[in-house]
Amino acid sequence: IGKAADALPPTPSGRPHTLTSDQMRLVNEKVVSLILKGVQTGDAQTRAAQHFRIAKRTVQRAWKKREELAQEPFQSISDLMQAVGMQTPRL
Repeated sequence: IGKAADALPPTPSGRPHTLTSDQMRLVNEKVVSLILKGVQTGDAQTRAAQHFRIAKRTVQRAWKKREELAQEPFQSISDLMQAVGMQTPRL
């Protein structure tokens, strides 16, 4: 078993990114709205994480990409609906 295990590729470490670009954009909008209300950036990120039930580190990753994401439009209404957690209607 030892030689067979050595031949396998290493197991990926760390958690895969679970947010789409649209979801990251919504997280960032939440952070910005809190900052505009006078909340410090770190606290705003913590509150956004609680609001969306995600890790603060995930919010920080989205925040780091905010300028890049701001230039990407939503691709479709269904993308927007998915970003906010709504199911798209089936026709």
